[in-house]
Amino acid sequence: QDGIRDAQESRGLGDVYKRQGYTESVTALGTITGSNNLDVSAGSVFTCTIAGTNAITFTVTNSVASRMCSGIVIVTWTGTGTRSITMTNGKWQGGSPPTWSATATTDIFSFFTPDNGTNVYVSTLGVGYA
Repeated sequence: QDGIRDAQESRGLGDVYKRQGYTESVTALGTITGSNNLDVSAGSVFTCTIAGTNAITFTVTNSVASRMCSGIVIVTWTGTGTRSITMTNGKWQGGSPPTWSATATTDIFSFFTPDNGTNVYVSTLGVGYA
């Protein structure tokens, strides 16, 4: 036995990978306002805190031409207020960004770009995690 698979139960190369863990780098952006970069060369999971009423713009940076780049953004809101998030070159699922939480909760969205940021496709994964 090699610690990855049992020789008696192995059915090919796929079994070698099925028990290995998967991790991604997390980039903490801190408390943000205004315009912010999502540097996909630094990681693919981004966390940030946004206080009160705020309008935030994200721009995907350092994507690789002819390679699909993607990420997840976890936004923790503090306080209450009207919030907006836009994505440079963003094409939101459904045509426009969702209504974000108006209270102190967490919202999560994902994005990907197949063309070096010319088009950034954005989907809401969840709103109002408490």
